[in-house]
Amino acid sequence: MITITYDPINGVCVPDGKAKDYCSSIIGDYNYNKINELNILNTSISVGSEVIIAMFRLAITEGLIPPDDIVFKFNDKDASY
Repeated sequence: MITITYDPINGVCVPDGKAKDYCSSIIGDYNYNKINELNILNTSISVGSEVIIAMFRLAITEGLIPPDDIVFKFNDKDASY
């Protein structure tokens, strides 16, 4: 499971042009671990950019990751700010 928490204060930010590469890297690592049955399947990241979230959503629509394998958190109690 990949858990993505939106945190506009402390979350990871990358240039908009590199957001898709960043997401592809996270999803690639996750899928590699899943295919090879490694026990490193819980990935949590905190992001500070809506563009990154949009790229993860796009990856779902493109079939790069099943929707059941990703969770988005947006409310204040889930973030560190």
